[in-house]
Amino acid sequence: MVPYIVVDASVAGAWSYNEPYSAPAARVLAAIVARRVIALTPDRFGEEFLSICRKKVRPPHEGGLSLPPADCWGRFEDVLTTPMPLYLVPTPELHERAWQLSLSMTRLTIHDAIYLALAERWGAELWTLDDVLGGPAARTYAAVRDLRRHDFPH
Repeated sequence: MVPYIVVDASVAGAWSYNEPYSAPAARVLAAIVARRVIALTPDRFGEEFLSICRKKVRPPHEGGLSLPPADCWGRFEDVLTTPMPLYLVPTPELHERAWQLSLSMTRLTIHDAIYLALAERWGAELWTLDDVLGGPAARTYAAVRDLRRHDFPH
């Protein structure tokens, strides 16, 4: 049986930009494309990835890379138009559980809690490069996998 995984937008950021953990993120992408896993993400994935792309336009002193806006827009379009089986799950069905999770963990935003609620609902591993999801959330939810600490096995 092919396992379900939830992919955080931070992993897609590492697919698209040369980052320290781009190699493990590329292994996640390869598993999705080869259909060794079934990848789920909240339907707001596009907006979250677009936010990552926007940050890359900022100058380094603001945490960005000073990349040209057209380059970042092209990377956004590439991820969203690449034919890969990435299933978008409607977030309204996750709101109540995300609310509960966000209240139970310090620093867990609603955005992060939606990914966690999705993983919980589907019994899926949640793969991330996010500091909060990979830290406090990983200590609470055993299926959270931080690509900085875990090898992707699929």
